[in-house]
Amino acid sequence: MELLTRAPGYLLKVGEELIDVTRFGSLVRRGRTLMAERAPERAAAAFRQALDLRRGEVLVDLVEAGISWPERDAVENACLDAFEDYAEAELMCGRHEEVLVELQRLTFATGQRERLLGLCMMALVRCGRQAEALEMYERRSAVLEQTFGVEPGPELQRLHHAIRTRDPVLLLPSAGSGWCRIGGPATAPQHTPHRTVRDPGQPRRLPGPGAPAPGPADWVSTERRQVSLLRVRVLWRWRDLDTLPESVEERQTQMHTAVQEEAGRFGGTVLSRTGTDWLVAFGVDSCRGDDVYRAVLCALALRARFTHGDHDAGMADDYPAAGGGVLAVVASGLALVRTRADGGPPAVSGTAGERCAFLLPYVQRNEIWVCDRTRQATEAKVVYQRAQIQSVVWNAIGVQPYGHDLAVPYLTVGRDRERTQLNAELGRFLGGTGSHLVTVAGGPGTGKTHLTAQLLRTVRQRSAHEPSPPVVRLPAVLDDWSLAHALRDCCGITAGDPQDAARAKLGRTVAGTARTPDEADRTGAALLPLLERLPGRDRSGGAHADRPQALMTLLESVAQSRRLVLVIDDVEFADPLVLDFVDRLAQPSGGASVFVIADARYEARETRPSWFGNRRYGTTVTVPPLPDRHLDLLWGQLLGHAGLVPRSMQENAALDDLLAGVRRVVVPVCAGVPLIAHDYVRLIRDAFGPGGEAMADDTHAERLVRAVPPTLRWRSEAALDRLPGALRVTLQDAATVGTAVWAEAVAAAGGRDPEEVRTDLDELVHRGFLSVPDGDTPCRHPHYVFRDAVDRHVAYARIPLQACAEKSANYALWTGGHTPGQRAEFLRHHAWEKGLPLPEPGDTAAPRQTDAPADLPRWYPHELHPLVEGLRALLSDDQETKTACPLQHDAPCPVSP
Repeated sequence: MELLTRAPGYLLKVGEELIDVTRFGSLVRRGRTLMAERAPERAAAAFRQALDLRRGEVLVDLVEAGISWPERDAVENACLDAFEDYAEAELMCGRHEEVLVELQRLTFATGQRERLLGLCMMALVRCGRQAEALEMYERRSAVLEQTFGVEPGPELQRLHHAIRTRDPVLLLPSAGSGWCRIGGPATAPQHTPHRTVRDPGQPRRLPGPGAPAPGPADWVSTERRQVSLLRVRVLWRWRDLDTLPESVEERQTQMHTAVQEEAGRFGGTVLSRTGTDWLVAFGVDSCRGDDVYRAVLCALALRARFTHGDHDAGMADDYPAAGGGVLAVVASGLALVRTRADGGPPAVSGTAGERCAFLLPYVQRNEIWVCDRTRQATEAKVVYQRAQIQSVVWNAIGVQPYGHDLAVPYLTVGRDRERTQLNAELGRFLGGTGSHLVTVAGGPGTGKTHLTAQLLRTVRQRSAHEPSPPVVRLPAVLDDWSLAHALRDCCGITAGDPQDAARAKLGRTVAGTARTPDEADRTGAALLPLLERLPGRDRSGGAHADRPQALMTLLESVAQSRRLVLVIDDVEFADPLVLDFVDRLAQPSGGASVFVIADARYEARETRPSWFGNRRYGTTVTVPPLPDRHLDLLWGQLLGHAGLVPRSMQENAALDDLLAGVRRVVVPVCAGVPLIAHDYVRLIRDAFGPGGEAMADDTHAERLVRAVPPTLRWRSEAALDRLPGALRVTLQDAATVGTAVWAEAVAAAGGRDPEEVRTDLDELVHRGFLSVPDGDTPCRHPHYVFRDAVDRHVAYARIPLQACAEKSANYALWTGGHTPGQRAEFLRHHAWEKGLPLPEPGDTAAPRQTDAPADLPRWYPHELHPLVEGLRALLSDDQETKTACPLQHDAPCPVSP
């Protein structure tokens, strides 16, 4: 450094990098450059470094009272500008809670900066505090009107309007800075096609396939999927309005941990969090077949956890606060799912999310609303009532109680070995003492639940001189609804018992099994409120923290004094409290006489390894797929129950031939899963009706995905999800080409290297998706064929519309660039794969294909079209037969086996 003499004093000459003001300006410029390059994380770090250089007010030890220095004011304004840029970057990164406190302090301290006010309002909205954001705007608007006679600026007015109309873009952390930047517009770099800030004169575009929130390099893939979305809000009234922000953050962190635990338990993914609002998605990472049911179970579990205490976390003294509760909405439908390269939560776009956002403000406290599609998919397992709104919305009450499954007879074929094994285990339990644990394990749709129901029906139908042990069901969610039904089953309370009789039965059961009078008093006091949980009257749906443990204590005492049968639903996502209780109760040294029967998928061996590992006192009954001969027999029974085979035509030879043809086509497709046979019977029945099955909110895109039988579709989707990303893309490219493909055509559709594509196609042959046809074909080039048309249909339906159009256009351009002889070979290839007459040599016109009947679903194999048409014609010739056969669209379908 140099100290020089300069009039009127001295000059200290140093390098610019040693002066905090110049370093501050350099860091701010670097941060703004990074913001323009769509790098908010790095920009926020640069702004934070610049703001950390500020150690208080500028020149506070030199300034004199009442004197304003222009240089000092310029530095103060530059610091505020830098903080606004920092807050905007933090909002774009989704860290609205971290920056909210400082935003509020500076907004009230400065008072006149509209951009700062807009950023504070945005942070409040994302924390679920819309009312405070609107109140801040109204105060500022009133001050401007009274002081200057003007209104807030246009950007602030647009933000105010967006908050009042609940614009969903406000909740997207990275939807672009157009809603964050309230000052002037920022310019985007020339090399990116996405605008970072909306021009005030242009209409706003919601983030979509053409303009996702993050940059294009941030996404790995985009697919169309059937998803279920759960939006839940925890209502919280703080006991002290002056609660420290650290306490608020601690409590919200506990809530977030609870939501993540329940979502992970049921296989969901937490997409976003705004204050005490969460959005959880099911089916975005992999298809499990029951994602809709899992979403509803997760909503029920969160309501039970937040409404009346968390028996795991010990928060019973904090939950609920006065005026607290839970609001939840579950909606299902087709959506675009974009996975991120960094492994973060995917982005989900579709009507299901919009429906959740629209319905949530209308939900009553402690209610769970579901759309009609969700209800139809889960009404066999969940109890619903009409919601208090003039719309197709339903309120989820709880899991169906025990006995509902036993009221309907089931069709089971080919399960004699499993049934004999279960009956033998039950006989040993009834004829002796001790505990018996039986796990019925198998794949989805194989009939595990029905075998369990048949065994329980055997227990219920015991003779009068041999009293049956009580059968108690413990579902995956231990809310008051489920606990109440379990308590009634344990005490023998029926629906017709008056309250006095119900209390008396509870008192006798507790008094007869408790070890001490104090234990009887505590257990009775904890369980007595459950007797008030009647269908249609209970709206809380929660579970007091003491009630699950009290019920477990009662069940353990009952098992010590007499026989007890426990039914555990869905081991793969059962409550940990239930698993620990069963593990303790079923030990031979426990002295209890209990028969535990649980159903579990094969995946439970991974999610619940302790349930299957080293259980010397347990028995596992495996339910494998059915052989074809048993499925053929099941087909005949299902067709009869569906009304497709009238009694007057059971001896008709023509009908027998047609039905035999149907079985030859469809039985191999079922792959031993009875539920797929049920789905095919349902869809064949609907094919006789006018147009097939449609929902109120159905669209063409929805019908395309749902055109495959549900069980068959999700099995194919699950297999597709297990493929690596590159193989999945290759399979989708092949699906756009046709049923029979070759490497050059697939490479052209996807714009890839043919040798790389040929390697992927060979791997798909090894994995069972494709095959290499044997024998002579009309094509000289080696080619591949889809083993199952459903795999091609599902892979094709997963492709977004724009990408599908691009792949088809690439394939068409590639085909058009060949010689006439090559195009003739392509036509012969097309005719061969469709089963059409081969074109003559030199004929370049496409072969004409006879279209399938318009009212037949697109999933039918081409061999099934004439068979179904023959059934239609045969059953429609005879007017008496037509009258006797219920072929209406709304005819009751058989119970799924």
